[in-house]
Amino acid sequence: MLRTAVCTLALGFLSAGCFTKTKFAAWHAELVAKEAACCGSVHGPAAAGNGAAAAPAPEPASHETLAGLADVDFTVAYLVVEGERRALASGRPPVMQFVAADRIAGFAGVNRFNGTFTLGGLGELAWSPALTNTHLPGPTERLALEQGFLHALRAATRLGVMADGVVFQSDDGVNVVEFRR
Repeated sequence: MLRTAVCTLALGFLSAGCFTKTKFAAWHAELVAKEAACCGSVHGPAAAGNGAAAAPAPEPASHETLAGLADVDFTVAYLVVEGERRALASGRPPVMQFVAADRIAGFAGVNRFNGTFTLGGLGELAWSPALTNTHLPGPTERLALEQGFLHALRAATRLGVMADGVVFQSDDGVNVVEFRR
């Protein structure tokens, strides 16, 4: 949580022009590495103690970076809902595609979802209108995962792009949905 607060503050400095995106990415990677060494955790799906390096910070999304991701299947790899890491159920995990540079659609675990968003500078995200989903019945465990997943996705106010995925995240960092190809 402290790292999230520090990162949010640093994003403010970045948007004010106090340092460049490259410096921010390097600073974030160093912070994540220090957290992993100190606290035994890393941001993203890499587990502590497995020797995996911490994932580099995502670049803020832009319409240009998203245009190349149309029709690519992304699967949820990491989910945090209101500050609590959620285990992904076995079976069919939530998946998503960018069906346009400003629209997503996918499968949430039981139901389908879709939404249109606007994208501002530094990957700032606003749903317009709200993200919607179907309402079919299903197994309690799958519906609970789906409900948390959709909550975190709706709470996202930032969108970042990585080499192998994208990250939707709330400004305070308590809701994170990381998708991988």
